[in-house]
Amino acid sequence: SDGQPRTALGIVVVNNTVEMTVPGSPAEVCGLINSGDEILAVDGKAVHGSTIMTALRGDDLIGGVVSVMLRKQLSREVLEVHLPRSDIVVVQQRQSIMEDLVLFSAQAVQAAESHQPSVLSDRLDKILAGMKALEQLDITVQYKLCMQVMELRKGFNIGIQKAWQAVKQVDDVHQQAHALQEHTEEALREQLSRRDGHSALENGHTNAHGMAQAAANTSKMHAQVQSLGRETSRLQNEVSAKGMLLAEAKHDAQRLREALLHAEERAIVFEEGQKSMRNTVIELEEQLADAVSEMIEFPFAVGVGINMQWDTTMRDATTRSNLDAQLRQDISGALRIPKNAVSTVCFHRDQGHITAVLKVCSVMPSGGTVQSGLRTAKALATELLGQVADVDSSLRDSPLGALLTHSVLHGPISEMTATAIRNSWLDAQKDDGWVQDDMVRMREELKRAEARADKASEARQSETEHLRLENLALEFAASQATKEG
Repeated sequence: SDGQPRTALGIVVVNNTVEMTVPGSPAEVCGLINSGDEILAVDGKAVHGSTIMTALRGDDLIGGVVSVMLRKQLSREVLEVHLPRSDIVVVQQRQSIMEDLVLFSAQAVQAAESHQPSVLSDRLDKILAGMKALEQLDITVQYKLCMQVMELRKGFNIGIQKAWQAVKQVDDVHQQAHALQEHTEEALREQLSRRDGHSALENGHTNAHGMAQAAANTSKMHAQVQSLGRETSRLQNEVSAKGMLLAEAKHDAQRLREALLHAEERAIVFEEGQKSMRNTVIELEEQLADAVSEMIEFPFAVGVGINMQWDTTMRDATTRSNLDAQLRQDISGALRIPKNAVSTVCFHRDQGHITAVLKVCSVMPSGGTVQSGLRTAKALATELLGQVADVDSSLRDSPLGALLTHSVLHGPISEMTATAIRNSWLDAQKDDGWVQDDMVRMREELKRAEARADKASEARQSETEHLRLENLALEFAASQATKEG
């Protein structure tokens, strides 16, 4: 009503060439349209320049289907792609979310490289929230419905073609029957003419010869009439069969037309019922996500707080290594899993104390099955959180158990991310070690400088005392000389 478009396909076009597809749009979701492709036609009509965007917008009805014929840039193959017209607000929201996800991913990698665990955790939470928001705005169902509508349209067109072919075949049979009827009538007229022409001659012959000729002519005519009757019967049967095919084709065409109308009605009212469909899709995808997360091979990252001073524990490499080994041994023993299923990603300072970020992997006992023996990383991480919170747990009875203060579930973490974080932390530890070595050398230099200063001070004090004694001696000598004088 206000002239603003209500729908969007997500294709950015310059002249007849696709410049880009909008992230999260139907054009990007279908995966068949790329930058550099040339648009040839829209809905079967050739388009050029300024007419392309008008044709793509079309009736601007949410749920409508548009057919785009394009030529691929590299293979030069001509494809016909069918896209649903989606709500422009939904497309804009999906585009914004996907741009935020790209930004958050880059910030998460940067935080991992710069050893900023709090920023990393915040960006991971934002990425998960963005993925959930993207799932709520999913247009996959609409795209599948678009494909169903196009399949029904194809079936309808095929049915119409079959019906026209049947009609054409029936017309051909009718023309053949009409031509045969005309031929039969011409043959009968010719026979009757011959019969009338020879009647006078037959009267001049003997009765026996005339009777034989008449009998032969009559038998021949009877044979021709019987042959024509059989041909007519065959043509009638063929016409009847073609009529049945035509009726069947018309029935199929009507059925396909009704199915197409029903599908188009569903597509038109799709946006009105989109909220309930989205809720259903969200529930199904959450169930699928839960099932996948239970079976996924990604480890889970867990943060565990330790009531130990950072400065006194982490500066010494041996103490740090012993803490790492003891922590992994206590946690693997409490969870009843191999020690190599738990590894330390990094340590970081938390208000003067230590927080360890651990990576817990899924465990499949020997001889077990996925249904009976698999202990997923998510389940193990959840159990670890419970044991840290429970003061009576087996983990609390371990050597480090009494020092554990809290735990945080960070979520799934890939091996690449864990390796990047650990390498960044190790580099930071090396830098810190170099700084500590420099500080030790500076302290030693300071001690030596202080020792030299002390020696110089002692020497100055000794010299001052010596001068004071000499002055006293001179003053005493002068006083004695004064007395003697």
